[in-house]
Amino acid sequence: MIEIDDDMKRMVNGALESRHPIVLAYVGDDGAPHVSYRGSTQVFGKDQLAVWVRDPNAGLARAIRGNPRVTLLYGSADPPRLFTFKGRARIDVSANDIVYANSPKGERDYDPNKKGAAMIIDLDEIFGFGASGPVRLTRE
Repeated sequence: MIEIDDDMKRMVNGALESRHPIVLAYVGDDGAPHVSYRGSTQVFGKDQLAVWVRDPNAGLARAIRGNPRVTLLYGSADPPRLFTFKGRARIDVSANDIVYANSPKGERDYDPNKKGAAMIIDLDEIFGFGASGPVRLTRE
């Protein structure tokens, strides 16, 4: 069972401010892997992450329609933490207000007119190293 604990939540939600931005990987329309920093990454539920996607018609949003599988990485040397999150992403405009409001101000400033959309990631697996040692959580 997947349940994001308080330590993971603090690390993810504070990633940009602590200068440990989260990296998201997905397969683009061109069939190639794409990797980018996502400063708006946040815990959305006990087994979900969310990201504010500034252009809901661009590469990432288009790509997940055809292949929703994504991987996100978080790493910190101090305190030592390493998390890999694997899941299935989807655009969910009903979550726009919450995800936008919970994004860091610097990220909201890139989209002041709120033209983007919320991307929700239903997690299938989390593994790595947290406050209490090794972590390995799976949906089933």
